[in-house]
Amino acid sequence: MSVAPQVVPCGSYDIVLGSLLLQSRFVAEDLLQRLPNTSTFVILTDANVGPLYAEPLRAQLAELLQAQGNTARRVLLHAVPAGEASKCREMKAKIEDEVLFPNRCHRDTCVVAVGGGVVGDLAGYVASTYMRF
Repeated sequence: MSVAPQVVPCGSYDIVLGSLLLQSRFVAEDLLQRLPNTSTFVILTDANVGPLYAEPLRAQLAELLQAQGNTARRVLLHAVPAGEASKCREMKAKIEDEVLFPNRCHRDTCVVAVGGGVVGDLAGYVASTYMRF
């Protein structure tokens, strides 16, 4: 039995509920549709969650972009060590120095968190401060 995703408006964004959202390509398709001017998608994850969810999302995004003939847009994946120790300024600097700067990411880059609290906090920290000088 297949159940369509349910979209619930919540202020300025939507909450999407459903089963097998990643497997159905819903997440990848939704990102590409909602963010047509994004040059680069940087998926941040941790070592535990990455192989299960972030790598499939990376592959789906890359495949959809290739199918569109879009070679200008990129998908990058970076995994941090799992655990609270990764939630620090040093890890933020490492992501900027090893992922964002070398890949010439700019303000049109979308940082996507795939994981729990540490990954979400770290991705939010990076996204809210990168190129804000």
